Amino acid sequence: MKKIILSICFVGVLFAQETQLGKVKAKKFNDLLSQFIDTSLTFSYAPDSETIGMYQKSTLATSAHLMQKDDRDTLVQIVDKYLEWRETAIANEVEIEKKIEIDFDSFSGFIYGEELYICDSGKMYGTFFSRSKKKHELVLIFDTLVANSNEFITHKPDRLYIEFEDALKLKKLISDEKIKETLEEIKKQKEVDNLFN
Repeated sequence: MKKIILSICFVGVLFAQETQLGKVKAKKFNDLLSQFIDTSLTFSYAPDSETIGMYQKSTLATSAHLMQKDDRDTLVQIVDKYLEWRETAIANEVEIEKKIEIDFDSFSGFIYGEELYICDSGKMYGTFFSRSKKKHELVLIFDTLVANSNEFITHKPDRLYIEFEDALKLKKLISDEKIKETLEEIKKQKEVDNLFN
């Protein structure tokens, strides 16, 4: 029963009136080209369900992780730990790659072509990654998404490398302050729209 309710909520959020919060630049490794290429995470907010959607497009599919308040708080904790370790690494002039031991799991799904596949779990974790003693990135690593309807239909979201400035932007985009600001903008727009009824 819980799966059915979550599935209905997921579809509702995907097709509800969402407001885009913004994009966070990232890089991913392209195996075919053997180099890093630019990509991004897109964030949107659905006021009716109080849910933030985190979307990642890849060549074959678009993945979505839907975050309630607790999920957002967990992602902020991951970013905060990255920021703390970055200061430590720069101060001590060290290079390191280390998993951030904070687990993130949200309701998720993915779209192949026109088909939506809902998943019970959307696990992700962060890693602190040093490119040099001065340049350190937050890496988001996603588990494979498995469709509830068919365990053989899966999607593996790309591993994303996020630089310092973009990690700060990610944290800001999912903050309570940004949501409050977005709700004010929605309210103002409705007032304007009502002038023309």
